[in-house]
Amino acid sequence: MFFNFSFLGKRGVKDEILNFNPRTIGSENREAVEKLLKKNADSFDPETAKRASAAAAPLSQWVKANVQFSRILEKCMPLEEEQDKLKKSLEKVTSKMNSVGSELSKVDDRVAMLRKTFEETTTEAAKLKIELEKAEEIMKSAQNLVGKLENEHHRWNNQVSELQKQLDQLPKLSLLSSAFITYLSSKSEDERIDFAKKWLASLDLEKFDLRKFLCSESELLTWKAEGLPSDQLSIENSIVILEV
Repeated sequence: MFFNFSFLGKRGVKDEILNFNPRTIGSENREAVEKLLKKNADSFDPETAKRASAAAAPLSQWVKANVQFSRILEKCMPLEEEQDKLKKSLEKVTSKMNSVGSELSKVDDRVAMLRKTFEETTTEAAKLKIELEKAEEIMKSAQNLVGKLENEHHRWNNQVSELQKQLDQLPKLSLLSSAFITYLSSKSEDERIDFAKKWLASLDLEKFDLRKFLCSESELLTWKAEGLPSDQLSIENSIVILEV
């Protein structure tokens, strides 16, 4: 038996486990733990761990889930970076729109003043008319620019909202991935579907596709080119083999 639970007697170890942040797991540490999990696979089997200690089974699953979650977080890091870029771009556009809005307000004030002067002064009517046309042209250009920036603003807002939605669902989807690999890898296709429906309902999620969450399109195409059948069961089994 690989487990040594003497560390559980340390003061505060329970809080450390409960408050553990998978984001602190480095790639080197994760790879080392994955090698350890592979080397001592029997020790991390739920039934074997349960015979060693009542705390062993859930703790072994906790270790495996954190390793899996860490790898998923690493894959999602580009999404978080893209979100940060979009937020910065949105802030710049918002600042520019505020600046253009201020200039537009100044142009409006100028047009109002010119119109009043035109009404009050007849001797300089021609000159004022030219100034007024110039001011209106500036205002038209500014309004066109504001319209274009507003469209970009809405598009970026939608992108940020979509990314935020994906990030908000990330813990639940990661939990589903870990649970699927841990508990459903040995189940039939019908049992997998039944369990997945129940889990989705419990987590208040509409859908979950293990293939899209843990694999890219290029990986799926590579597997297909190498002879892997394209049915859902074969792809899911391949993911389980590669991720465990």
